Amino acid sequence: MELLYLAVQGDIENKIHLGIWKENEQIPSERILAEQYGVSRTVIRDALKGLAGKNLIVNRIGKGNYVSRPQEADVVDLMGSAIEWSNIPVPQIINAREDMELLIAKYSVYMITETGISHLEELIQQMDHAIYDMGKFSVLDGQFHMYFAQTSGNQVLKIFERALNMVVDRKIIYGGTVKTRQNAQVEHRMMVPCIRGAQSA
Repeated sequence: MELLYLAVQGDIENKIHLGIWKENEQIPSERILAEQYGVSRTVIRDALKGLAGKNLIVNRIGKGNYVSRPQEADVVDLMGSAIEWSNIPVPQIINAREDMELLIAKYSVYMITETGISHLEELIQQMDHAIYDMGKFSVLDGQFHMYFAQTSGNQVLKIFERALNMVVDRKIIYGGTVKTRQNAQVEHRMMVPCIRGAQSA
């Protein structure tokens, strides 16, 4: 039963990704899908639940199931949860975020404006004032990293950065000490001169 519903779910997912079934298009009813796949409606129902869990379809009560497109926040939440629940050691997560930010910096050097750099510096100053307020610091840290990722102009990097940042916030910033936040500030301060230096090179 489990293999059947996963096979059906995978096939429907492929149809959506390939554009055979387009966004906002109604997909066939459970009865028709059951006939097409030669399985029970229970199998189809389980497959549709899996697709709804991935935000690939949405059920409109009284009308049926329609193809939907996951929003960026949905993708970020799924990625962040997958990283968080996979028991990846925290140092690996931090290293991944640092590597991601090096790549983001490579793009940002050409895209960020002086106003953008000033905004990053302003966020660093605000984090200095929030160093003893874990919640406020976490929000500002997230804003800093998200703005930095946004300046890269690369949406894929922005999504990966958001997911990694979400996990780092939960595992380190919220669970960390003042010393953890002070160390983060050292890294923040190093980023701005590196961007300026690369721009003038």
